[in-house]
Amino acid sequence: MGIKKVAVVGAGDMGHGIAELFAVNGYEVHLMDKFPEMLEKAKVRVAASLAKMVERGKISQENSKATISRLSYFGDIAKAVEGVDLVVEAVPESMNLKKSVFKEVGEHAPAEVIYASNTSNIRITDLAEAVPRPDRMVGMHFFNPPMVMKLVEVIPGAKTDPAVEDQVAEVCGKLGRTAVKVAKDSPGFIVNRLNAADTLFFCLILDKGIATPAEVDGYFRSQGLPMGPYELTDYVGVDIAADQLTYFASVLSPEYGKGTTFARMVKEGQLGKKTGKGIYDWSTGKAAMPQATPTDKVSMMDLFSLEINEAVKLIEEGVARPEDIEKGMMLGMNRPFGPISVAKDLSNAEVKSKLEELSTKFDCKIFAPTHSIAEGRMRDAIEGRLSPPAAAGAPQAAKVEVKAEPAGAKAGDPIRLE
Repeated sequence: MGIKKVAVVGAGDMGHGIAELFAVNGYEVHLMDKFPEMLEKAKVRVAASLAKMVERGKISQENSKATISRLSYFGDIAKAVEGVDLVVEAVPESMNLKKSVFKEVGEHAPAEVIYASNTSNIRITDLAEAVPRPDRMVGMHFFNPPMVMKLVEVIPGAKTDPAVEDQVAEVCGKLGRTAVKVAKDSPGFIVNRLNAADTLFFCLILDKGIATPAEVDGYFRSQGLPMGPYELTDYVGVDIAADQLTYFASVLSPEYGKGTTFARMVKEGQLGKKTGKGIYDWSTGKAAMPQATPTDKVSMMDLFSLEINEAVKLIEEGVARPEDIEKGMMLGMNRPFGPISVAKDLSNAEVKSKLEELSTKFDCKIFAPTHSIAEGRMRDAIEGRLSPPAAAGAPQAAKVEVKAEPAGAKAGDPIRLE
């Protein structure tokens, strides 16, 4: 029958953008949020976005009006999901909240509806426990802002019907987006799995007082990046970084819990730009960054090695293919290249040595070389030549019940700058 009518549950940063993306591409969209003020804010933001597109000549005034006419707003889930073909959940990154949303959706949506979650980290298999048809459940992870970013990670749960996954990937194409299929459900999928190691690295730098945020940001700006990692963390929200590490510590490895600075800042209400103060002062709307000499305590090789290590882990675990990791990181992070390309220009010995150095320096097993790199087989991994026994022998993420929701969980993903 195809997908024609879509419901988006959650009208926050991600939800309103996802709804606009569907509507501008011809879909009838029901945007639902239980908070009236969020729906009003969403209407204003969509209208402003469309007006800017008209001004830039990307769409006509007629198309803008047609897009607005295809959007309807609801405060009730039962009414929002009536007669829809696809439901995209885009509520804050809380396991319990998402499950409660899917439970209610399942009670009112058509029997053949496709359930999709925009979660950035949570396993689809776990969320599928809340719906009556786990075979109709899939991850549909957009990147922020959805109207700009071209990547959508499509993730199957353990019981997802492959035909459903294919149908969702096809929809992504109709939205003008590139669907990267994740081969196996795993926390963080591709992009955020690699980002988590970076997040932990930068948290531990603060924990250990290795360099100041301004010194580190100064270094990365000197390498051509528009924002340093700490300014970006503030811009997105310190709570987002803290919640990611908390979730990964619960379901992937306790080692992700070694970083403490971000969690402490969340408890103190210092979330970055959204609260006016975080790693930097944002009271003027911009980061007040003190003058500092770029540090020599970090290097691009640190990040390259950490991301290559995580990429190889995903290959070992059968979560993603090298080409999908490369494509995902390029599109999801707005980079000209991904970790697979970088790895091809480095020797196994160089990467292994750097990872051993970082693992020892930070007393962190996550940074230690994964099996293939430790055994000198990095090139086999990145070129797709790992034998089945090597892949099967890689450590799998054990299912651990999350006993508490991360403090201060918020909606949305890290904003990637063009």
